[in-house]
Amino acid sequence: MSPINVIDYFTHPTLIGIFFTPNSRLPTPDSRFPIPFLTWRIHKTIYKPLQSSIGNILQFWNWRGQ
Repeated sequence: MSPINVIDYFTHPTLIGIFFTPNSRLPTPDSRFPIPFLTWRIHKTIYKPLQSSIGNILQFWNWRGQ
């Protein structure tokens, strides 16, 4: 499995929503669909910059390979 898939798996908003829900129980399926505010903040502050930096690294490697 490539690193991008692993990062995408571990930072997927739904998974973060499951692991970071305030109540300790596993969330019921209907409470998972409205993305919690905490999840959205994590998604916005960690996942998006990570995604763009991975894109920059891949572009850099493609540019070097030419």
